[in-house]
Amino acid sequence: MILCSPQTAIEGFQLPLTVVVLIIGKDILLLLGFIVTFLLTSQVHIRPAWAGKVSTFLQIIMVFSILIGPETVHWVTTWPTITAAICWATGFCAMMATFVYIYCGIRYIEAFGSTEKIISRPLDSKK
Repeated sequence: MILCSPQTAIEGFQLPLTVVVLIIGKDILLLLGFIVTFLLTSQVHIRPAWAGKVSTFLQIIMVFSILIGPETVHWVTTWPTITAAICWATGFCAMMATFVYIYCGIRYIEAFGSTEKIISRPLDSKK
């Protein structure tokens, strides 16, 4: 958040607000998905996805590239463009990770629901 505010951003390396919204939105949706999954199934099995790992790694690289930007621009004149590309790639990966986690959560809830139907069905029922 600090890196996207005009008052506190590093000159020439302001983080786009859209990228911040995508990253924080992903985390909020993950939290809401966890709560919904727990309320529907009374249990949650958390398994990290590669998309989430890549998103986190790119977030670290993004912050690092912004912080070293003022010094690096003297040696690599295209550093602002490189940093912008990293920022947007990070936002895209955050969005993709969100979709992956939503898909996995839906599959988890559906699998739990089909297991519940099998367990709750009487043994003498042939349906």
